[in-house]
Amino acid sequence: MKNLNNTILMLSFSIVMAMSCHTTKQTDTHTSMNAELIEKYWKLIEINGKKIEPSDKWSKEPHIIFKAAANRVNGNGGCNGFSGSYTLDENNRLVISQVMATKMACENMEIEDQLFGALNAVRAYSVQGDTLLLKDESETTLARFEVVYLK
Repeated sequence: MKNLNNTILMLSFSIVMAMSCHTTKQTDTHTSMNAELIEKYWKLIEINGKKIEPSDKWSKEPHIIFKAAANRVNGNGGCNGFSGSYTLDENNRLVISQVMATKMACENMEIEDQLFGALNAVRAYSVQGDTLLLKDESETTLARFEVVYLK
């Protein structure tokens, strides 16, 4: 009986280890496949073809960050913070969903409203150097971001 219990314990341990290695490998592949996009601070520089100028009316500059953990996205529209989920595939297809934002009222929320509208319409992305383009289903650029590196 003792040998049977030890065998079951070793088998259970082996299965758990094999599963955790498999999960880690998937996460590493996902992270390396999209390393150009995730875990970076992307500052909004253009929305719907209009260049964004910094404003002292913003509580924070409009930006977005794609987090590797649980495929979460967060950022700020200039007034309200937001978070949500995203899905990616190897063909640079991107869908942002379940976006929730704080509901503060601020002066001039036009850019924020346009950004939140763009996030709902995103279906693809491309990274060109330090620039991120979020695109709709027809590959039209909705928003342009520039990566900000810590100094």
